[in-house]
Amino acid sequence: MNLYQINSEIQNRLAQLGELLETGDTPSQDEIQALLDLQGDLSDKLINYGKFIKNTQSDIDGLDGEIKRLTAKKKALQNRTEILKANMLSAMIENGIDKIADPIMPIRLQNSPASVRLDIDAANLPQEFQNIEIKANSTAIKKALKDGVVIDGVTLVQNKHVRIG
Repeated sequence: MNLYQINSEIQNRLAQLGELLETGDTPSQDEIQALLDLQGDLSDKLINYGKFIKNTQSDIDGLDGEIKRLTAKKKALQNRTEILKANMLSAMIENGIDKIADPIMPIRLQNSPASVRLDIDAANLPQEFQNIEIKANSTAIKKALKDGVVIDGVTLVQNKHVRIG
C-alpha cells in the first residue's frame, strides 16, 4: 500500500473502532492488531520516505557541486576560445591573411561593428553626447562621426574579429 492508502485505512479503522466503543461493544483482538499493524506499516513507510528524501537531498547537493564545476569549466573554455581567437587575429593580420578558403573550416577576417574610442575625458564632450552619468554616449558619437561631425578627442575606430565557419 502507498502512504495515502495506509493513512486512509487507519482513519477508517479508527472510525470503526470509535463506532464500536460508542455502542458499548469491545473491539476484537484481531481488529486492534490490524490497527497496530497498519500503524507499523505507516511508520515503515514514513521511514522509507525519509530515507528517499535524504538520498534525494544528497543527489541535489552533488548536482550543486557539479553545476559549480561545470560553470567553472565553461568559463575556462570561453576564456581559452577568446585567447585562441585573439592569437588567430594577430597571426592573420601580421601575415596579411584575410581569408582561408577551406571547404570544411573556412576562416576569414570580418569587420566588427564600428566602435567609438575616446581620446579625451567624457566630461569634456558636448552635453548632447553625454549620458546623465557623465559617460560617453557612444551611440550618439558614432552616429555623429558617421554623419561627418568632427568631435575633438574622439575617433571612429573599425576593428576586426575572427569569424569561424
